[in-house]
Amino acid sequence: MGQPKISSRPSRSAAVRLLAAAQLPTEDLTAAHCEHFFYSGPPTEPTGLVGLELFGDVALLRSLVVAPERRGTGEGVALLKHAERHARGQGVTTLYLLTTTAEAF
Repeated sequence: MGQPKISSRPSRSAAVRLLAAAQLPTEDLTAAHCEHFFYSGPPTEPTGLVGLELFGDVALLRSLVVAPERRGTGEGVALLKHAERHARGQGVTTLYLLTTTAEAF
């Protein structure tokens, strides 16, 4: 399977729908956060999403999600690699992930 097309800045509403479907936090997500978010799939119904919160040379990886029907296709890995490249391009030297549910990934 080919690499998914990854686009920048999903709409907040589309991001919230995908995150909520995966029971991930959405309460603090603002349109401004979406500046460093990336998605795969159609803009109105993304199938994957990853976001970064940048704090100088440190960033928090948040909200990595892939729709259940797309899991196992490499979409999550592609999104993660894209986010890592973006973070490096922004001068990030340390990337943190806080999770209780993504140990296997």
